[in-house]
Amino acid sequence: MTKNILICEDTEQVIVMLRRSLQRLASSHNDEYQYDIITTRSSAQQLSSQLQGSDYDLVLLDYFAPDGNFHVLEFEKIGAEKVIAISSIGRYNQQAQDRGVRCAVVKDNPLTEATATIISNKSEHILYDTADMRRLRSHNFDKTASS
Repeated sequence: MTKNILICEDTEQVIVMLRRSLQRLASSHNDEYQYDIITTRSSAQQLSSQLQGSDYDLVLLDYFAPDGNFHVLEFEKIGAEKVIAISSIGRYNQQAQDRGVRCAVVKDNPLTEATATIISNKSEHILYDTADMRRLRSHNFDKTASS
């Protein structure tokens, strides 16, 4: 089965890591993933006018875009339950959650493999309904080293 995934992200390295992590997930479920990648606010705004509920099975939503932010995307048309907010700033993830998003990850900068794996695990819950989404807590990562 093919799953349609929208990635709203402007950093090439992050896009590559997310796709690699999601590809491992697709392989483990014997699925194929079709990716649409939006890298600017204007592209997100343009896509919003065309969105329908069945267009995407998963949306990975960063906040910052080179020309503004990706939160102009009307992801409610797709279903906020299909969105994972992945900003490096917690308050921007909170803004998405205030619009109905149930899952958010404060990503590290640069994105680490560990965080990409967390995003992939949360993606699995959304794509394959493997857990009650109410139990999926947001992840916040302390940027300071702890002993």
